[in-house]
Amino acid sequence: MIAKEKFKLIQKEGSPVTVGGVQTKMLIGRGTSQITNTVAVEATRKGYFLPDFSVGNGSIVNNEVTGESYLVAATYPEEYAGEKLSVYAAMFVCNAVVDIQSITTEYDDNGDKTTKLNPILTNSPCYMQRVSGDLKQYDPGIHPDAEYILFVPACGATLLDTITVKDHSPQLKFKAVDINNFILEGITRIQVKAETRNA
Repeated sequence: MIAKEKFKLIQKEGSPVTVGGVQTKMLIGRGTSQITNTVAVEATRKGYFLPDFSVGNGSIVNNEVTGESYLVAATYPEEYAGEKLSVYAAMFVCNAVVDIQSITTEYDDNGDKTTKLNPILTNSPCYMQRVSGDLKQYDPGIHPDAEYILFVPACGATLLDTITVKDHSPQLKFKAVDINNFILEGITRIQVKAETRNA
């Protein structure tokens, strides 16, 4: 009975969203708890998907009403009396769009060098957090050179890759100083500083 009511509630009152090209409905609310101990509650949202909808950590959710994008940080089934009511998702509110590219060097038959950029992430919404002095004191895992932290869908980024935040004017170019794929399943946390290398 309760499962049917929750299903109807999400269908009727839920916002239309797109996840991986699939449209569905989701009840969206402000986050009420932190995803990590260094990210403000204001930068998070909670969502309830229909119980049969498949969504995983690292998924990008696009809200078709507000235009916001969310990065799913955690999911679990909401259950009551042995019935699955919905799929709960804790999400970051994406505040930036990023490109990550690896750089490879190739040589032709004459020995001439060519630099090639290979996309790792393209036009990916992400959550970007400025590293303050307070944050460095609070979290001993922050690299001393880090200026920002990016939370992106899980990817194979390396310390040698170029990172461009595209939705700022001018575009911001960064290089990674620390990459961690183990803090949140399905998400890569990249600590970055301003790019000083010539590309």
